[in-house]
Amino acid sequence: MDDAEFLSLFKQYAFSGAEIKDQLLRMKLEHIAEETAKRLGQCPLAAKVLGSRLSRKKDITEWKAALKLNDLTEPFTALLWSYEKLDPHLQRCFLYCSLFPKGYSYKPDELVHLWVAEGLVDSCSLSRRAMEEVGRDYFTEMMLRNLKKMRVLYLSFYNSSKLPESVGELKHLRYLNLRRTLVSELPRSLCILHHLQLLHLNYMVKKLPDKLCNLSKLQHLGGYENRIPNVGKLTSLQHMHIFSVQKKQGYELRQLKDLNELGGSLTVKNLDNVTGKDEASESMLYKKNHLKKLSLVWNSENGMDADTLHLDILEGLRPSPQLSGLTIEGYRSGTYPSWLIEPSYFENLECFELNGCSLLERLPPDTELLRHCSMLNIKNVPNLKTLSCLPSGLTELSICGCPLLTFVTNNELEQHDLWQTKMKKGDLASKLASMWEVDSGSHIWNMLSEDCSSLKQIMTLMDDDISQHLQIIGSALEEHDIISVKENIIWAWLFCHEQRIRAIYGRTMELPLILPSGLRKLSLSSCTITDEALAICLGGLTSLESLHLEYNTALTTLPSESVFQHLKQVSLIDAPNLTANAKCISQFLRVQEVLTVSSSVLLNHMLRAEGFTVPPNLRLTHCKEPSVSFEEPTNLSSVVKRLEFWTCEMESLPRNLKFLSSLESLYVVDCSNIVSLPHLPSSLQSISIWACDALKENCREPNGESWPKISHIRLKDFR
Repeated sequence: MDDAEFLSLFKQYAFSGAEIKDQLLRMKLEHIAEETAKRLGQCPLAAKVLGSRLSRKKDITEWKAALKLNDLTEPFTALLWSYEKLDPHLQRCFLYCSLFPKGYSYKPDELVHLWVAEGLVDSCSLSRRAMEEVGRDYFTEMMLRNLKKMRVLYLSFYNSSKLPESVGELKHLRYLNLRRTLVSELPRSLCILHHLQLLHLNYMVKKLPDKLCNLSKLQHLGGYENRIPNVGKLTSLQHMHIFSVQKKQGYELRQLKDLNELGGSLTVKNLDNVTGKDEASESMLYKKNHLKKLSLVWNSENGMDADTLHLDILEGLRPSPQLSGLTIEGYRSGTYPSWLIEPSYFENLECFELNGCSLLERLPPDTELLRHCSMLNIKNVPNLKTLSCLPSGLTELSICGCPLLTFVTNNELEQHDLWQTKMKKGDLASKLASMWEVDSGSHIWNMLSEDCSSLKQIMTLMDDDISQHLQIIGSALEEHDIISVKENIIWAWLFCHEQRIRAIYGRTMELPLILPSGLRKLSLSSCTITDEALAICLGGLTSLESLHLEYNTALTTLPSESVFQHLKQVSLIDAPNLTANAKCISQFLRVQEVLTVSSSVLLNHMLRAEGFTVPPNLRLTHCKEPSVSFEEPTNLSSVVKRLEFWTCEMESLPRNLKFLSSLESLYVVDCSNIVSLPHLPSSLQSISIWACDALKENCREPNGESWPKISHIRLKDFR
């Protein structure tokens, strides 16, 4: 190459560091570079070594010192000069590497251990572990000095808490992964890696450098986007899981304006901090055509109070028509924005969720809007009174916390006899008293705790005032004194329940639950559906695989429909009248995979029922009974492979678990009263004990009382 080409090569390396803003200094260094290049004898290696070394030195005296070197035409001279400019501790470690044969491949940890053993790492006031961390820092520093054009850096098992400042010299770096490291502090030099596209951090990083928003080519930041001020400058960003609106500079909603490359899922939180429609419109969500799922979230405080701003803000947050999933949470207006009324606004909305929208009384009015929707989730919408406009392609429906939503048929409205209800009242009182004796009222206490809020929300629909009876129940719950006022509480609740039944059957118009025949999953929790309404609903669901019924006081039995012949999963949670009439429902159930119940009484009725098919997975959850035992039908021991106990108040596991000869997995989760294990079957292959401190201690190796009972089990998971 000619002189001009060689000079250009040398300058490329010499000026590859941080930009020199002092123009006078730049001119002087340019002149020294020209003189130095003439003395390098057009040796490319010398140009690279010497130039790279000078790129980190902006002191003119260092450059003049390089000019005075002898025999610059020899590559060895440039290499020697570069070595001499290393810090003394790095010189020792670098020289040690010469002991290895040429081409030898070694691991970083292996080399660090050798350095420590040879005393090459400063050991003053350092433990062995700390010395190894310093040694790894040495290795990283030397590595970074020699990999200027590296594009990908994946550090694994790097145990230092700090990433060195020299990482900023990797000007061409595109990918940096620190997930499998102990790095908790990031250098400011990270913010000058202007080609960086992917940055993966571990959970230990608590603070990000202030100027990280300058990385304009950054596409992925692995969950930390919400903590970057002025994140709107990262216009290449492709993923942002959460954006929290704050009332301080750099965290305003308008930061989303130019982030039009965002894809995947985005949750916009703290919309209470938005001042109105104009500010909401600045986010330009309608331009985010790559987004798949969007969640718009207000805080849930003062959830029942109307807020006139909410409608304006939601109007301004018009999303992209390309969305496949939309969630609205904490919205406090009884009116939908215009874009949720336009029949054909969404082109392919597959999932729609309302959560904590306290004033809405119905779904969006036009069926065309949700025409492609296959999943509908309605949670904590206390004023919802009707459920219409269900899309024909719906496959999953979940309704939870909608106490005003009551499904009942005309036949029940016409034939219901209040006298019979009163007779059932006495019968129910007797059964509640019996349940009280079983567990000293703990199950009743739990039921009342959940039911009081529901009763308060529907009391406006009742003919008689129940406020005094609710006060009796509430006072007992607050003082945790339900034993001394057993009769008063039972009859106070029964009066409230009677008024609820009157309100349900005193309607003038039926509200059936008619669902698409292709529905596969149905979950009804804390809403009301009567026996006949459920029978009609399930009768047409030929594809139903999963049924979840939770907290329904009006339901007394399950229908004998063919749908129960092919269900894969069934959950029956906190349904007191179902438990009281368990004999009437067991014979109809055919559960293929998982059965979940909250009462061992109900479970045992099922196990005893003629023709009941025992599924391979049984789960008992939120059971309030102090003791549990299983019936021993012949098919139970040979069928059950997985048994789970979740958040139960029992004091011990069933003593007859040993007869479950096919049991392979046992889970005990959040059951704090259980302190030991019974004898277990030899077939058990795994046991998981989570959030059960006393039981975990009892199972410790080798001295735990229950350890001999589980020592043979291959997989043990204690958390």
